Amino acid sequence: MLGFASTEMALAFICCILAPLFCVIYGLIMWNKGEEPTGEEFKGRVEWEREERALEEGLP
Repeated sequence: MLGFASTEMALAFICCILAPLFCVIYGLIMWNKGEEPTGEEFKGRVEWEREERALEEGLP
């Protein structure tokens, strides 16, 4: 099979080709399917940003 001496080597070679191909296809399918933050999550992020900025401004 594919000129390899053993089936295991051929299988490893095929898997090395198929794994990145699968990752690219999966990435294209799942592109931009992130969830929008809900109101509560958004409020939490805004509050965290305010606290972070206040801490950074207080640094020397």
